[in-house]
Amino acid sequence: MRPIYFPLMMLVLASCGGSFEDRLEEEAREQYENHCPERIDADTRLDSIGYHRDTQALVRIFSVSQSGADVLRRFPNEARSRLLNAICNDPGWDACREHAVTLVMIYRLQDNAAEVTRFTFTAEDYKR
Repeated sequence: MRPIYFPLMMLVLASCGGSFEDRLEEEAREQYENHCPERIDADTRLDSIGYHRDTQALVRIFSVSQSGADVLRRFPNEARSRLLNAICNDPGWDACREHAVTLVMIYRLQDNAAEVTRFTFTAEDYKR
């Protein structure tokens, strides 16, 4: 399974005016309006992205094919590890890491939107 990287628009957050939460909320909204849905690979599509101030969580919702869902179900630890590695090493996530944003990735079947799995990453996960 290919890791899912957050667009490098996160780099813009460090330089724009307003509070970090205002900028993150605006960037997530713009990303949703301008890029969703967005095909990630043959089995995965990014359907939604949003920032929730009350929980300080950036939530990304993906649709996956049945074969993608099978992989996520068979190898959940590997999928989580690859996502965490991307979060820890991709500069596009720097601003979220610096502000201890909780990152939630929800995967649903593209056929019926049934949830396959979700991964939640907190500062404790990605600051190790």
